[in-house]
Amino acid sequence: LHDDVPDEIMQAVPAPGSSSEDSLHAERLLQRLGNALEQLSERQQRIFILSRLHGQGYAEIAAELGVSTSTVQKELKLIMTLCMTLIERLAPPT
Repeated sequence: LHDDVPDEIMQAVPAPGSSSEDSLHAERLLQRLGNALEQLSERQQRIFILSRLHGQGYAEIAAELGVSTSTVQKELKLIMTLCMTLIERLAPPT
């Protein structure tokens, strides 16, 4: 997935927090998110990349992949639910 991330997005990611604990948590979270995204089907990965990293809309993605707009919406909802669930599970206690 790293190959599909535009340089300007990579550059916009803020540096890890000041504490080593924050840095370690961020590193673990990114690693687990990456692992989760790699478990998606090739089409789901492409939908995620086109939507979240390249800013394409549902109709554009649907046309490019040859699927319906509702398929793109459903797949993206599933992907984002997976990501948010993982983030919530890994959130440090407050």
